[in-house]
Amino acid sequence: MPEERQTREQAIYYGSLDTTHQAVVSLTAGGGRCTGTIVHVNGSNGYVLTAAHCLVSWGTQTYPPNQVSVELGNNYDSPTATYTAAAVKVHPLYDGDDGSANDFGMIRFTGATSSTPVIPAMAPAQDTLAVGTQVDLVGYGQTESSYNNSQRRHIVKPIADLTSAWLIFDQTGTSGGTCSGDSGGPALSLGTARVAGVTSFGTGGTCTEDGYSGRVSTVYDSFIKPFIDGTTGQINCAECQNSVTAGNGACIATINACYSNTSCNNFINCINNCTTTACQNQCAQSNPTGADLYMAILDCMCDECQPSCANDPMCVEPQCGFDLNDATCGGCSDSKCCAQEQACADNAACVTCVSTTTPPSTCTSNTQLNN
Repeated sequence: MPEERQTREQAIYYGSLDTTHQAVVSLTAGGGRCTGTIVHVNGSNGYVLTAAHCLVSWGTQTYPPNQVSVELGNNYDSPTATYTAAAVKVHPLYDGDDGSANDFGMIRFTGATSSTPVIPAMAPAQDTLAVGTQVDLVGYGQTESSYNNSQRRHIVKPIADLTSAWLIFDQTGTSGGTCSGDSGGPALSLGTARVAGVTSFGTGGTCTEDGYSGRVSTVYDSFIKPFIDGTTGQINCAECQNSVTAGNGACIATINACYSNTSCNNFINCINNCTTTACQNQCAQSNPTGADLYMAILDCMCDECQPSCANDPMCVEPQCGFDLNDATCGGCSDSKCCAQEQACADNAACVTCVSTTTPPSTCTSNTQLNN
């Protein structure tokens, strides 16, 4: 996560007026103003996707629906239609901290018709985003020349980086991007428009550094679609892992312990250049302390995210720590030496000893290996 202080309620810097995306709407909640997108209409019910932090008064306490309004039109000072929310919900893993993952919120309003504009949210099967993919950032709010802007604006930008949680945009200099008032607004795919991201926060305080949008496909099946369908969604593994590794998540201390350790940083840099298991084993052999600290992060993520990650390959462990190629040998070893196998599997240096064809001399004194 960024080290600098983040700013919330991000408008479009160095963009242009937008009169095309009528499904992108202005929102007010408790006096604050944000942006959102109508992503679905069912009969008279309209559904708006926005940022969770736009809908909370403090922490994770949401505003009552009667304090949340949806305003359609190119200029929120003269809206073409205004609706009061009938229901409001923030993502269950949103923790209220700046920069935290799962910064997503949904609004249901009544009064929609067949002519109400819609831009659908991006489902996982539709997500082909990559570094360099061009998207259209849209929102109402502050510009480089007007703090009191009330018109919808947009700018097309490439994705500079992305993770399962975030779409990240380079907004340095006059390249443009989101700023105060754009929070909750969409990053729209070009061609067939879909909401690929939701504006969450930016680094620094000038709107000319990095902009972060939450990646919509990650929460589509567990949060967006269930809200529209009126059902209860199940948190998926990626959402949970994003939550425990961001903000004040349960694994932050473990992550900091690794990132503040030279051996752990060396190990990470080493494995990032690997394409084979043998290479990864060599990295662990060269940086045993760092490998242990790194594995502690993975263990924390898997432990904190049960049962969501129970079937994730990263979290599925062999019964006794090792999966031997010979089934007969493996069965015998598991039945007689399971505790010893597990102790070795939990120690990166021991794993290196048993997984390399040329074990280092330190293996002769490895307690877990020689137990």
